[in-house]
Amino acid sequence: MNGLLSMSVLLMVVSGALSQENSTDPLDCSEDEYNQALNAINPALRELYFPLLDETSGGIRVLVANENNVKLYIDCIIENKACTKLGKSLQHFVTDESGNDLCSGCQQCQIQRFKYILRELRCNFNDQADRIQTYVIGKRNIDIYQYFNLQNIVC
Repeated sequence: MNGLLSMSVLLMVVSGALSQENSTDPLDCSEDEYNQALNAINPALRELYFPLLDETSGGIRVLVANENNVKLYIDCIIENKACTKLGKSLQHFVTDESGNDLCSGCQQCQIQRFKYILRELRCNFNDQADRIQTYVIGKRNIDIYQYFNLQNIVC
């Protein structure tokens, strides 16, 4: 009986691992999306656009995993404090006024990642979400949550 139970557990673990291996993470960018971005983005702007595309999905999750990280990135974006390449990239997407859009020129994968970050801010760090929302309204006259269709987030 113990052998049968052990075999059943082993099969469940293996099938779970295989199904995870075949499932796609919604924050992952495909090679096609990366290549589309490479072709669409002016080479002079790649340093600003690619950090959000290059970051792993795990790295995006770590960014919004604790309040200290979140505060550092929000301070970078709205107060122009010390930034990582990813922070500068996010800052550019919010503050670039060369077009009428936030994240102007972003590929779908970048937009999905940006929306994930905003969703996590609103659900887990509401004060920081309010800071970025107020900042973008003041700077660009755009409600960032309405713009990305995130005004009615269910956490």
